[in-house]
Amino acid sequence: MDITTLTTAGTAIGTTLLTNFVTKGESAPLQTLNDAWYLVFGNLHFVSEKKRAKHKAELDLYMNDIVKEVSLIPDENLIEPRMRIVGPALDASKYYIEEGILRKMFAKVVASSMDNRQSSNVHPSFVEIIKQLSPLDANNIKLFIVESQQPICKYKLIIKETGNYRIFKDNVYLQNNEVDDIDLLSTSITNLIRLGLLDVNFVDSISNINAYKNYYNHPTYTDLKTFFENPYIYNPESQELFKRYNDIQIEKGVITITALGKAFINVCVEK
Repeated sequence: MDITTLTTAGTAIGTTLLTNFVTKGESAPLQTLNDAWYLVFGNLHFVSEKKRAKHKAELDLYMNDIVKEVSLIPDENLIEPRMRIVGPALDASKYYIEEGILRKMFAKVVASSMDNRQSSNVHPSFVEIIKQLSPLDANNIKLFIVESQQPICKYKLIIKETGNYRIFKDNVYLQNNEVDDIDLLSTSITNLIRLGLLDVNFVDSISNINAYKNYYNHPTYTDLKTFFENPYIYNPESQELFKRYNDIQIEKGVITITALGKAFINVCVEK
């Protein structure tokens, strides 16, 4: 299918697709998409001209994303999408089209529902999962495409004499080189675990000796290690908390993509 034909100017995604397919007598799948598109986006109104223009630009981007994905489907594999997938996907996506990475995920769900090689892999829960992702969550799940098993850890404050401890930082994940804030990364990873895309355990650890090197070198760990070794020289914030403990330890763990996560990546994530 020629993508240049499919991306002709205009606001009607169904019209551009149907124009291409009518000559082949294969209009039913595109007509269904066309109907679903206008059911969701055909009656949106904005009082502000600025908001209307912004929404139009974002909608055009979304349209192009869907056109691009559908254009990759060979004609013989194009099928009529299940409305229980494409309907909720389009309806939910109207609140997320300003977020490029999430918008593309919705586009892939829509296109996958029209591809007989993928349609059986499109679970209805994928729409709800995308709705609960932040852009950071979406970027983090992409990191598991190449490495399905990765290191994670907990930073624990301990009392050496008794072994009592307190979790200072949970689900510490430092594999995303684009983000430095470990609290944001922890929240993101915790959400991906909650959604069933990732699984974490602190019984096993990565055997590679260098896997946890950056966890030992992170300022959160090294600064507190310095404080416990030289409490009168180094004074971190919240010193009262740290006075009750006299060391920091790392509890190593492993975070792994789940079967649901693999299916989600296969259908929803741009490789």
